Amino acid sequence: MTFFVNYFINSEAIGQPVTEIYKIIDKKSHNPVDNIFCEILENRNSSIHSSEILLISKQKEHVPVSYSGAPIFGPEGNITGAVIVFRNITDKRELEMHLRQQQKLTSIGTLASGIAHEINNPINIIMNYGQLILDGSKNDGDNAVNAREIISECERIAAIVRNLLSFASQEKESHSLSKTSDILDASLLLIKKVLQKDQITLSINIPDDLPMIFCRSQQIQQVIMHLITNAHCALNMRYPEFNENKILIISACQISKNDRNWLRITVEDHGLGVSPKTIEHIFDPLFTSRSIDTGTGLGLFVSQGIAKEHGGSLAVESHTNEYTRFHLDLPLNSSKKERHVNNKKK
Repeated sequence: MTFFVNYFINSEAIGQPVTEIYKIIDKKSHNPVDNIFCEILENRNSSIHSSEILLISKQKEHVPVSYSGAPIFGPEGNITGAVIVFRNITDKRELEMHLRQQQKLTSIGTLASGIAHEINNPINIIMNYGQLILDGSKNDGDNAVNAREIISECERIAAIVRNLLSFASQEKESHSLSKTSDILDASLLLIKKVLQKDQITLSINIPDDLPMIFCRSQQIQQVIMHLITNAHCALNMRYPEFNENKILIISACQISKNDRNWLRITVEDHGLGVSPKTIEHIFDPLFTSRSIDTGTGLGLFVSQGIAKEHGGSLAVESHTNEYTRFHLDLPLNSSKKERHVNNKKK
């Protein structure tokens, strides 16, 4: 009995005996190819449809597929072969993953909103008591110093709470003109203390005369925060303790490309760097070079999506054990009419 496979991922396999392509079936799959044949034989009077399995391409990449099959009958009614059709469902998987990510972000937003409201009331009370202590003490006494510290920390926490509330409502946020320095300040608010704790020197070069950008500021904050988090991780891996090279550099400038002006925000570290092989897949969904408990493989994929939604791009350049630079390019001087036309095209 000869089995033939119509295999859409690798056109060279079409019409070939299954023994020639058996090696491309992932043996770890819950439905190996021999089980498919058995299923066809058991259901001789009907076709079969299955859930997903994995194939291994000639490039050694795992490709998710769905399959269906049906027996081929000879003149005497006996089964002489079978046809199995594999369909590449990579796009379907990515869409489902994107939807799950959106659901997670919605849940996180709801949680953040609840936490923010719970924190807001006691922080305001503590701040008011701090002000009462300050008002009732001498301006240069110990009580005044302590009271000012209480008020300062409460104001910092209140700013974090506002940021959480902004994140929770970012789906409702519309595009508006924003200053790069304001976006960066909001991004650093939640992570600056962590960088200081890990003895990372922060170098910021944001010129005051940069043009404002038309964007959803919370989404751009999300991208910058993820890039900073990645740089923070890379620096800690290379320099577990203090080192003069343990520096995270954030800069912004105006550039010209494709006959228009752009704002470029760059996050740079001198950590472990990224290998050329990793760079090829660094923006792929679910791809991560970290352990499963520290990375999901979604951060850069989502960040690149945000950049594209703003008409921009996110790119990386790196040299192993020397540096890594992520460039976020966002368009400048784009009229509302032009943006409307571009969105209609999408």
